[in-house]
Amino acid sequence: MKILIFILLLLSTFDSGSFKLINEVNINNEYFTTDNLGNVYTINNKQLTKFDKEGTEICEYGNSYLGNITSVDVSNPLRILIFYKDFNQIVFLDNTLSTIGSAINLIDIDVDEATLVCGSNQNGFIVLNSQTKKICKYDKTLKLVYESFNLGQIVGREFKPNSMCEKNGFVYLNIPSKGILVFDMQGVYSKTIYIRNLKSFQIKTNNILYYDKNSLQKYNFKTLKSDYLLLPNSVDVINSRIEEDQLYILKSNKLLIYKIINE
Repeated sequence: MKILIFILLLLSTFDSGSFKLINEVNINNEYFTTDNLGNVYTINNKQLTKFDKEGTEICEYGNSYLGNITSVDVSNPLRILIFYKDFNQIVFLDNTLSTIGSAINLIDIDVDEATLVCGSNQNGFIVLNSQTKKICKYDKTLKLVYESFNLGQIVGREFKPNSMCEKNGFVYLNIPSKGILVFDMQGVYSKTIYIRNLKSFQIKTNNILYYDKNSLQKYNFKTLKSDYLLLPNSVDVINSRIEEDQLYILKSNKLLIYKIINE
């Protein structure tokens, strides 16, 4: 029932509604993400900061030995994945941003250089290997579960992916010049969703959400229908996301958190 309510809310959000500002958080970050509980995460070089859904800072994490954080995957807020590309290592954190076990050096699983890393189900993770151009999934014991074919065969020379995530058993790999490549739970290429030039995106049920032109766009890759949500206070927006009934808008020096009130 809760999932059904959320789906209906997501659909109705893009039809009508008003916004109530919950908080305005002063930050100087050009990257943020959110988890399914509405918590907010920002990256500033070596530091990851977590805020609750009202915008109150909860905790921080940083590792001076591993340098700047390349990316964070909060799809599982109880097992957050941090990727350090320069050192080819990943770290898992719990919901208090405390480390779970030791850092994993990807060289130990024969990945000499990773382009992207994201979390996977059952506490595993997925790596895009820079050298082989293959997507490889590993379980929590670091055992290889599957690997895809060489993606250069379908992408060609323009192989410059910028983000990857797993959702509902599928892997979504974004290559801005090509679109979003979709792979099934065995690493088999399924299709390409031809939305180009994305810096980031969300997967919600069968919808891709992404910020573009002062609005949050929604594309349903099952029905092939598009819709959009005009943003309040839309000047100088860097990015926007949505979690349940809350809207998050990132600007150059602040994060705005709104409650979405359906009319």
